[in-house]
Amino acid sequence: MKIACCYPHTPAWPKFRWVHEALASLGHECVWVQNRDDLIEHEPHVDVCLFAHKSFPIRWPNLRDIWEKRQSLWAQWWFDLICTDPYSPPDEQPYIRQFRPHFDAMDVVFVKEREYLEAYRAAGVPAVYLDQGCPAGIKPIDYDAEIKWDVLVWGQSGPEYKQRRKDVEQLARAGYRVAWAGATKGVPKGVESLPWTHPDELHKLASHAACVLCVDRRTDIDGYWSDRIWLALGMGCLVVARYGKGFRLLEDLDDDDCPTIWDVYSDTGGYVDASVKWALEFSKDDRREAGEGCRKWVMEQHTIKHRCQQLVEILTAECATAKASCG
Repeated sequence: MKIACCYPHTPAWPKFRWVHEALASLGHECVWVQNRDDLIEHEPHVDVCLFAHKSFPIRWPNLRDIWEKRQSLWAQWWFDLICTDPYSPPDEQPYIRQFRPHFDAMDVVFVKEREYLEAYRAAGVPAVYLDQGCPAGIKPIDYDAEIKWDVLVWGQSGPEYKQRRKDVEQLARAGYRVAWAGATKGVPKGVESLPWTHPDELHKLASHAACVLCVDRRTDIDGYWSDRIWLALGMGCLVVARYGKGFRLLEDLDDDDCPTIWDVYSDTGGYVDASVKWALEFSKDDRREAGEGCRKWVMEQHTIKHRCQQLVEILTAECATAKASCG
């Protein structure tokens, strides 16, 4: 398949570069589209134009006339939440309003909120569920490194992440050594603040923590969780995660192939400090054995390359349907 990968240059968090590289590793002919001129040049000669979420490299006014004359299938992959507002229906979400013309232009929109597929489609968004994954090139943690923190968390700390802050505060009050990397609005009292760390370097940071804490912006949507959990598991970290509605990964973690390297908690089924206590009971050898086994499991089943294979299968079927409808 010939694919135009349409995404901006974002070296700080190169998620779509990972997708581009994964598609190329699967043998697809890929070209990087960064602007209007690139799209005009390549669009007539590819099967699919695959657009990044949010950060479109081309504003809609400069995209409209190309879309009206398009010769390829257009798809978009949203890596994170669209439904950021828990009080508004899917068709009234801020991102839906902001990017409505882009959604309307797509033949397929890959989303993380499995629960809202029918609502999206009713609103005119051709939604298909697709999970994220771990970049195949992520490096493992060093199990011989000195443990400086009981818990490491990375990511934003603003008001929209109240639950994350609340759980971290609970751990700090319980006396655990907690470090937070890349906190945008400061850290709770008793928590060590660390600078933002590039994803290529996260394994070095995580090597010094007994476990990684994963708390998403929302945990009430079936099918949604951040790729943070895939990064952590792919590095071979012990993971403590706040339970999310319809957490499909739990079903996968019941597989015999996956070692016990993770624990979940909720306000009714085991608190966060109990989960961290569980992680601290691992010996160095047990932590290494579980981590290496889980990393192997992720590399064999849950990388971005695996997700891209699913994406290509869906888009191939869509291309076939489009050609058939054109006679």
